[in-house]
Amino acid sequence: MRTWGRPSWSRHAVAILALVTLGPSCILDRSGTAASCASEGDCPSGQSCVDGRCVTRPDAGQPDAGELDAGADAGADAGADAGADGGSDAGSDAGSDAGGGFDPASIPGLVLWVRADDLALGPAASWPDRSGRGVGVAAARTPPTVVEASGRRVVRFDASGHFIADPIRWGDGSTVFLVARLERDGRQVVLLHSNDRAAHVILFRQVTTPPTLRLGVAGRGTTPAAPDDDRAHVFAIFDHGPSVDLVIDGALAGTVPTPLDGSTARALGIGGNPAGTLTANVLSGDVAELIVWDAALTEAERSAVTEYLEERWAPIL
Repeated sequence: MRTWGRPSWSRHAVAILALVTLGPSCILDRSGTAASCASEGDCPSGQSCVDGRCVTRPDAGQPDAGELDAGADAGADAGADAGADGGSDAGSDAGSDAGGGFDPASIPGLVLWVRADDLALGPAASWPDRSGRGVGVAAARTPPTVVEASGRRVVRFDASGHFIADPIRWGDGSTVFLVARLERDGRQVVLLHSNDRAAHVILFRQVTTPPTLRLGVAGRGTTPAAPDDDRAHVFAIFDHGPSVDLVIDGALAGTVPTPLDGSTARALGIGGNPAGTLTANVLSGDVAELIVWDAALTEAERSAVTEYLEERWAPIL
């Protein structure tokens, strides 16, 4: 299967060894797993004295007040971190800003970016846009619910409600990334759906045996196999002029021989139809992150985004 410019998209495990020098008053307790202490000064850098033992601070000793974290997330994380992580980012960032420090906003042409760890647990009536363009993203009908899944926050859709993003201009060269999980319930469900008639764009799962996906562009489409393993996957739509590619987990899954029309702004349904009154085929499953560029990303940029998403959402992929 043809891939995006790298021989294998399998994940790589990286082992990191750290050498810690204990201070003169810092002694390992009898279990050998922690160090005794009387005050903060008795503990090595990056640890705090808690109940007489040195324990690693959740932020690994790094200040989170918009300094080092802003460099890794290029300021995009500031809303969720609010200068001190506020407890809301810990569930999905797992205390270490998963994603390797890559910032999608560093690639020009970003027009929409929503991520589940920007939301509080519970029903979500709206979804803040990280792109800097202030795109409104509001729930239609019953708000989906933010839940924890394997240490990451995801937006859970139960077929009763979805999100609709205000019209944005993307096409004539554009790139869309989506991290999502499809519930194994045998239903036909929508992942993404634009509302423009002339250049209708839709990504949905069809009711077939085995299940298939359908990427439709202006009445034409491609129908590859759909993931059916109850795991999240990285879906990408890449418009590079004469055609539009559908890529799943870094591997080319299908091509539609029709480009996207970028002449008009289009609203975008996330997990359902952008016309909120149409209630059929609403998603049952999870969405973790959606990023849209009004630009055809280079092979290197697409690889960087894929690796960022694979690292950030590794526990649910």
